[in-house]
Amino acid sequence: MYVVNVCGFNMTGISNDSVECPLSFAPLNNTRIITTVSCLPDLPGLTDANSFATDVIIQTKTEVSLENGTELSERYDDALVSLISLTLLPVGDWSLIDSLYEDEDPEPPFMKTWYIAKQHTSSFEIGYTSYGPDYASGWNGNLSLTTGLPYSANLWAWNAVESFSWILTITLLLND
Repeated sequence: MYVVNVCGFNMTGISNDSVECPLSFAPLNNTRIITTVSCLPDLPGLTDANSFATDVIIQTKTEVSLENGTELSERYDDALVSLISLTLLPVGDWSLIDSLYEDEDPEPPFMKTWYIAKQHTSSFEIGYTSYGPDYASGWNGNLSLTTGLPYSANLWAWNAVESFSWILTITLLLND
C-alpha cells in the first residue's frame, strides 16, 4: 500500500494580481492506494540504455485502486500507474542497470532529456528528467534491491509560462 502526498501551486493572473489555485492532483493528497503488479517484464539481454528503457522502464506493470477498493478517475489512475510502473524494476543485476545511465542529473541544459540510475548500499535510484527553456518535468524513485518495488517515488513538473509547480509523492507503507 502507498500513501499519496501532493504539494505545489498553480498561479493564474499576472504578477501582483495572481491568485493561487488548487492543484489538479490535490484530491489525491493523503489518500492510500493499493498497487497490484500486473506484469513484470523479464530483463532483456541488455545491450544499451535505450532498449532497457523501452523494454523495461516504460512498460505498464501495475494497476491501482483506492484503499477501499474504489477505482480512481482515469486522470489520477494514469498518473499513479505510470509513476509506480516507471519506478518498479525486475530484480536483477543492479550494477549493470546502474552502468547504463548517469548517476545524477547534469547541470540543466535547455531542451534535453535523460535517465539517471544509481545503486546505493541498500537501495537503487532511478529517474528521468526533461528540461526546456521555461519548463522542467520528471520522475524518480528509490527502490528496494530485494523486491524492485519503490519505497518512494516522485512525479514533478514546473512551468514558468503557465506559472505552476507541483510534486506528487508516493511512499510505501510497510507493515500497515
